[in-house]
Amino acid sequence: MNAPTPAIKTGLNQSNQLAVVALGSKMYLYINQRYVDLVTDSSSRSGMIGVVCLKFGGVPKLAFSDAQVWKL
Repeated sequence: MNAPTPAIKTGLNQSNQLAVVALGSKMYLYINQRYVDLVTDSSSRSGMIGVVCLKFGGVPKLAFSDAQVWKL
Protein backbone atom coordinates (compact mmCIF):
# COMPACT_ATOMS: atom_id res chain seq x y z
CA MET A 1 0.00 0.00 0.00
CA ASN A 2 1.70 3.17 -1.16
CA ALA A 3 -0.98 5.68 -0.19
CA PRO A 4 -3.23 6.34 2.79
CA THR A 5 -6.56 4.52 2.78
CA PRO A 6 -9.87 5.71 4.22
CA ALA A 7 -10.36 2.13 5.51
CA ILE A 8 -8.10 2.94 8.49
CA LYS A 9 -9.78 4.54 11.50
CA THR A 10 -7.43 7.18 12.91
CA GLY A 11 -7.30 9.02 16.22
CA LEU A 12 -7.23 7.97 19.83
CA ASN A 13 -9.07 4.88 21.03
CA GLN A 14 -9.87 3.66 17.51
CA SER A 15 -9.55 0.00 16.63
CA ASN A 16 -8.81 -1.48 13.22
CA GLN A 17 -9.02 -5.06 12.03
CA LEU A 18 -6.27 -6.30 9.71
CA ALA A 19 -6.75 -9.45 7.65
CA VAL A 20 -4.27 -11.07 5.27
CA VAL A 21 -5.32 -13.87 2.93
CA ALA A 22 -2.18 -15.64 1.67
CA LEU A 23 -2.68 -17.79 -1.42
CA GLY A 24 0.52 -19.02 -3.03
CA SER A 25 2.73 -16.01 -3.73
CA LYS A 26 -0.16 -13.53 -3.36
CA MET A 27 -1.22 -11.78 -0.16
CA TYR A 28 -4.55 -9.96 -0.18
CA LEU A 29 -4.73 -7.21 2.45
CA TYR A 30 -7.96 -6.12 4.11
CA ILE A 31 -8.53 -3.41 6.72
CA ASN A 32 -11.86 -3.32 8.54
CA GLN A 33 -13.25 -5.84 6.02
CA ARG A 34 -12.33 -3.62 3.05
CA TYR A 35 -9.88 -4.86 0.43
CA VAL A 36 -6.96 -2.41 0.25
CA ASP A 37 -4.05 -4.02 -1.62
CA LEU A 38 -2.44 -7.07 -3.19
CA VAL A 39 1.19 -7.98 -2.53
CA THR A 40 3.03 -10.62 -4.54
CA ASP A 41 6.19 -12.26 -3.20
CA SER A 42 7.43 -15.46 -4.81
CA SER A 43 10.81 -15.42 -3.06
CA SER A 44 9.88 -18.06 -0.47
CA ARG A 45 7.58 -21.06 -0.18
CA SER A 46 7.14 -20.72 3.59
CA GLY A 47 7.73 -18.19 6.30
CA MET A 48 6.66 -16.65 9.58
CA ILE A 49 3.94 -14.20 10.60
CA GLY A 50 4.71 -10.86 12.20
CA VAL A 51 3.27 -7.38 12.62
CA VAL A 52 5.09 -4.07 12.77
CA CYS A 53 3.95 -0.48 13.13
CA LEU A 54 5.95 2.51 11.93
CA LYS A 55 5.38 6.19 12.51
CA PHE A 56 7.71 8.55 10.70
CA GLY A 57 8.76 11.49 12.87
CA GLY A 58 7.63 10.08 16.19
CA VAL A 59 6.97 7.09 18.39
CA PRO A 60 3.88 5.02 17.53
CA LYS A 61 1.38 4.23 20.27
CA LEU A 62 -0.57 1.07 19.62
CA ALA A 63 -1.72 -2.25 20.98
CA PHE A 64 -2.35 -5.60 19.30
CA SER A 65 -4.97 -8.03 20.55
CA ASP A 66 -6.98 -11.07 19.50
CA ALA A 67 -4.52 -12.29 16.86
CA GLN A 68 -5.72 -15.41 15.05
CA VAL A 69 -4.13 -17.57 12.37
CA TRP A 70 -5.80 -20.43 10.55
CA LYS A 71 -5.26 -22.50 7.44
CA LEU A 72 -7.77 -21.97 4.62
